[in-house]
Amino acid sequence: MISAGWWAAFGIPFAATIISCFGLGYHWRLHERFPIRPIGIALAVASTSLACGALWYVERGAAIPVDDRRVEVLGLALSIIGVVAGVNSFRPARWYSVLALGISCWMLCLYFLMMSTY
Repeated sequence: MISAGWWAAFGIPFAATIISCFGLGYHWRLHERFPIRPIGIALAVASTSLACGALWYVERGAAIPVDDRRVEVLGLALSIIGVVAGVNSFRPARWYSVLALGISCWMLCLYFLMMSTY
């Protein structure tokens, strides 16, 4: 069984991205013409969902081969694009875009560490 620390490392950012989505939904009329901020938030949700899904898959007893890095490569790509989109949507800064940018940076670090441990 994988420890609860991994669920905290991936689950807390996932919950924070959902909160960020609620903030975006509340202020949606401000972003109808500029889709870069929703794209950044969607990429943060995608990278955390991928991490939680892979963790759930492994905890249920399925195995991911040691030399198969598809999850890490996809998560790293989603996180990098999310950081770029988050930096480009930083002006004017809203709390939910700052939250999504921070989560994308955190997931970028985690995916980088996961790729470098094999």
